[in-house]
Amino acid sequence: MRQSRTSYIVCLNFSKVFAECRNKSLLADLAKTSSHILNAERFALHLGTFFVSKYAHISKAFITIEQLRWSRIHISHGGEVSPKEHPHSFVRDGEDKGIVKVEVSRLVLLTFRLTLLWFIV
Repeated sequence: MRQSRTSYIVCLNFSKVFAECRNKSLLADLAKTSSHILNAERFALHLGTFFVSKYAHISKAFITIEQLRWSRIHISHGGEVSPKEHPHSFVRDGEDKGIVKVEVSRLVLLTFRLTLLWFIV
């Protein structure tokens, strides 16, 4: 137990630790480049597949996505609301909330890929 605690404090095992800021950066990059960003279920699968495929020490990924409704804020000038929308400002639009939970396992992913290759050949 003591050795485990020491290795964490001294960062001997740092390559296997995912800091929150690193996760946020990866998520932002994937969100910008993914073709699945508008579909929460597909994007969750994309994220899970990314983590179990890219990092050898991750064998299973649990992804939870909350999907909320947002609308662009209309620009106002002198108290009058313009039909022009602000390019990067949003406000919540209703109480709708969709929740997607996905579990991606490297073993299942590997089995799926092998099965797919078998059918292609």
